[in-house]
Amino acid sequence: MLDLETIKAAILSNNFTDDQLIELRDAVKTARDELQNFYNNQSSQLGMAVKIARTELELQKPKFIPKKFNRIAAVLIGHSRRLGDPVTRNGSESKFFKLFNRMSEQVDYYILSWINRDYNTEIKTSSSFEFIWPNKLFYQLYDEDNLDYPRNHKIMKLSWLAKQAAKQIKIVQDSQQFNYDYVVECRVDQLVDVRSTRKTDFIKLDNNEILSPIQNTAVNKRKNWNPALDSIETFGFDHWYFRMNPRTYFEFSDRFDFFYQKNLDRMCAGPVLPRPREKKEAGKIGFHYHTGLAYYFLEKRFTFPYLGSDWDV
Repeated sequence: MLDLETIKAAILSNNFTDDQLIELRDAVKTARDELQNFYNNQSSQLGMAVKIARTELELQKPKFIPKKFNRIAAVLIGHSRRLGDPVTRNGSESKFFKLFNRMSEQVDYYILSWINRDYNTEIKTSSSFEFIWPNKLFYQLYDEDNLDYPRNHKIMKLSWLAKQAAKQIKIVQDSQQFNYDYVVECRVDQLVDVRSTRKTDFIKLDNNEILSPIQNTAVNKRKNWNPALDSIETFGFDHWYFRMNPRTYFEFSDRFDFFYQKNLDRMCAGPVLPRPREKKEAGKIGFHYHTGLAYYFLEKRFTFPYLGSDWDV
């Protein structure tokens, strides 16, 4: 702290009077006090501003971080195509984990695939496939050689696996006395695209509503395919992904029975699924395992209120 003598010595050459020096000292003291008060006020205001900003951030956080469901069932079906092998599939199963963990606090995995066979090395199962799934409630590999329908009928094979999964989900729900928020069905070899951020909650669905990337291909702008209004020829399906509540999933699990009747009992099962003359025509007339679903949806009451999937877009 500067005293009068220090100030006097510093400015003696200017011939200040003692009264002027006293006045200067008081001015310095006043300025210092005002500066301290200003600092205190600024610190207080800054602290209040930070507190307000933090409170506002907490209020706005739900808009930027999607609200999770409590518990979902993740049904992964079909050929594993060496999933779990870091060399051939590059750890793509981790994207399933990332997607489903974003969606729900608890994820129960139901894994249904096929036993290893030598006839196609591309679809063989990795030795680590069984052990890569966290919280695995059901895991089963089935024998394609014991099927009572053509093994190359992809839509029937996927639908049959889904039917087995639905039975297991019902057993779990009944035994533990709860209902899943949602069931997600996806092909095991589906490559999902999960980006780093998402700013909206995951869409809630009612009974008979299905979230799936099913669209009308006859229009330039992306539009939902409506089974009540649109034709089979306009049915577009990019990848095998469905989400719905458990009640709807149990109804949806009758796909296999529908296609089994169409394939084996054509006289009593309504319109016959057209067969393509060439393989490249399959996608055009609804025979292959994607667009063939249009025949099923035409006779059911499911709706697709939202176009897309739960992937970040």
